[in-house]
Amino acid sequence: MNSWNSNISPNCRCCSVPERETSEHLFQNGEVARVVWQYFNGAAGINHLTYLKQSIRKWWDTGGNARVKVVFQVVPMIILWVLWKRRNTILHGGIYSTKKSIRDANDIIRKLIVCRFKIKWDIYQWSDMVVALEGYIPSYSFRIVRWSPPSDNWFECNTDGASRGNPGPSSAAFCIRDSLGHLVVAKGIKIQDTTTLVAGARAIRECMEYCKVHRVFKVIIESDSIAMVQILEGTWKAPWSVVLEVDYIKKLRRTVSARVQHSLLEGNTLADFFLT
Repeated sequence: MNSWNSNISPNCRCCSVPERETSEHLFQNGEVARVVWQYFNGAAGINHLTYLKQSIRKWWDTGGNARVKVVFQVVPMIILWVLWKRRNTILHGGIYSTKKSIRDANDIIRKLIVCRFKIKWDIYQWSDMVVALEGYIPSYSFRIVRWSPPSDNWFECNTDGASRGNPGPSSAAFCIRDSLGHLVVAKGIKIQDTTTLVAGARAIRECMEYCKVHRVFKVIIESDSIAMVQILEGTWKAPWSVVLEVDYIKKLRRTVSARVQHSLLEGNTLADFFLT
């Protein structure tokens, strides 16, 4: 990225009569900046302010529902990025109109909303986005989570790992229950400072080592770490930090018939209880 330097670029490229380029002029009070800000300010009900810091604070302090606040806090950053991108494009001989600046900012904001809130939108103009965001009514749903015992001749192992600081002081725990729901074994250990992901992998490893030693050859392993489940099932590539643990678990699975599945936190509370 090019850095702003008023000594190298004394005159702005945003006004019909160029003025000295300062950060306040480029991002807040120049001709292009004012048009872009007014476009977004108008629909949001925000007055144009003289100083950039005040303008950003105004966007951050604007009230509204949860979605409105999330989007309004990001909009100033998007506007600044587009204005900076426009400035450098023109500086190096390109063309970047004011309309394109507004269009690009609109597009980024729309993509942010779609990605952040996991929704499908056929809305492309900022004013329409504001109306839709302000009309948002949150919906709530719930589900009952229960631990279910495994079928006959199988055991179920719940595992959990935790790290305070991520990385930081860590621990791992597991508990095994039979098909009647009876607790067979429970274990919690402190491990070296590491991340939550590594601690989760260590918990699964400890469980499988116990199963191998005590000849428990059919076990369902449940973890509330969806990342570890996806890694062990081969859907996700293992990060370098857990490669050794994952490789060791794979070797243990050659001896122990283990099915790995995800459990919600509420269904994994017993293993969580044994974390040290």
